[in-house]
Amino acid sequence: MIMPSSSYSHFSDRDVGEIVAFLQTLPPVNRSLAPPRFGPMARFAAVMAGGELIPATSIDNEEPHPAPVPRTLSVAFGAYLAGGCKSCHGADLSGAPPAMGADVAAANLTPHAETGLGTWSLEDFDRAVRSGRRPDGSGLSVAMPWAALSALTDIEVEALWMYVRSVPAVEADRRSE
Repeated sequence: MIMPSSSYSHFSDRDVGEIVAFLQTLPPVNRSLAPPRFGPMARFAAVMAGGELIPATSIDNEEPHPAPVPRTLSVAFGAYLAGGCKSCHGADLSGAPPAMGADVAAANLTPHAETGLGTWSLEDFDRAVRSGRRPDGSGLSVAMPWAALSALTDIEVEALWMYVRSVPAVEADRRSE
């Protein structure tokens, strides 16, 4: 329940296989978990978020799986990596209202000069992605998966940057929504 499964449906079979192979290297955990319980606050949050409690049901399992994308410094690789970003930042990366569990809206990542990342440099983007800091040093949303993003390689960060710079600039600042 609640796991944003559709955020990962853009992965190629190769990448899913690599994730499974990694998980199989981890030692087993010997503990019992309590059965999931969805209390009143969680039900309220689900209603406020549109009620999609099992996002995996929105995945079209008949759709062909994406082909592997070469892991090179390219817009295509950046677009592949940005697939998961779109579940929060919107299909066009122009931002979105807060998702369930988040306290702030997702920012506009398009290269719009006033409401997006149009004035940012690659170095600014790298700092934001890896440490959650804006160019002025202020912090970004705690809802972002900074720990995972900090492990991106230089090629991955730059490919993401190339992709973000290639999308149409959209004037959309939804932080107040």
